[in-house]
Amino acid sequence: MNKIRKILLRYYKKISIFLGLLIFLLLCLLVFQIRQLVYFKQQPKVYKQFTVVKKPIPVLSKEPECDFTIQPGDTIEKMAQRLEEKDIIRRDVFLSYLQKNEIFIKGNLYKKQQRKYILEGYFFPQTYGLYFNSAPEEICEILIQPYLDWRKETKGNDDIITIASMIEKEAAIDEDRDMIAGVIANRLKEGMRLQIDATVLYALGYHKTRLNLGDLKITSPYNTYYVSDLPPGPICSPSQKSLEAALVPKEHAYFYYVVETYGQPKHTFSKTYEEHLKKVEKYKQSKIQ
Repeated sequence: MNKIRKILLRYYKKISIFLGLLIFLLLCLLVFQIRQLVYFKQQPKVYKQFTVVKKPIPVLSKEPECDFTIQPGDTIEKMAQRLEEKDIIRRDVFLSYLQKNEIFIKGNLYKKQQRKYILEGYFFPQTYGLYFNSAPEEICEILIQPYLDWRKETKGNDDIITIASMIEKEAAIDEDRDMIAGVIANRLKEGMRLQIDATVLYALGYHKTRLNLGDLKITSPYNTYYVSDLPPGPICSPSQKSLEAALVPKEHAYFYYVVETYGQPKHTFSKTYEEHLKKVEKYKQSKIQ
């Protein structure tokens, strides 16, 4: 204990000087901080001003850049070809989009299922305003609007579109449309195969002036010689007249029809198969003459 006391007494002066200097420095620092605080409080407040520069947003032209016309009886493949020719979209891109398993457009989900193209028949014949280098979704949103309006106005369904598309391909004149619609209705009611050549041509994927027995046996859900119901979807874009005929088919007792005379558009209708065969033979004779 005495030893510690002697050491403290010996270094007392030095320790006192050191502590004094330390306290002095701390007091100086405190005074400096107080003066700085008072100084900044007396200074006027200055705020930096920032200017927000809005970048221009690219605005699409409200006016369509080109016209695109769909004709009655057109198929998706024909449309795709003309879309490419007009530099609206590449043919393969458009077709690939319509071969997806499902697509969602304007609040509606469409499923491909057994169809060749998911929206075949839904692009109604008329002239549309389109844009160059468009995405397939953008084109479909424009082309499908008349179909959506029709659904809302008539409460028509997919079967009506499918029937109308077959009428479009089979009838060359308006007066035959409701008659052919009646034949389709009668056959469906009786559970008969529709046996419509236009569906076979659609299944084949190319046009032929005359079908052979091998063509009629092609395994396809579109071949109405092979299936006993409607094909899985439309085979073309139907006209307004064909849609009207499909909605209100003419009531009659006919189950068969054939072109009356070679080179003429009008059809003749039969109630029995025997009667139909006679008219088919008459048609063949007209080709020879």
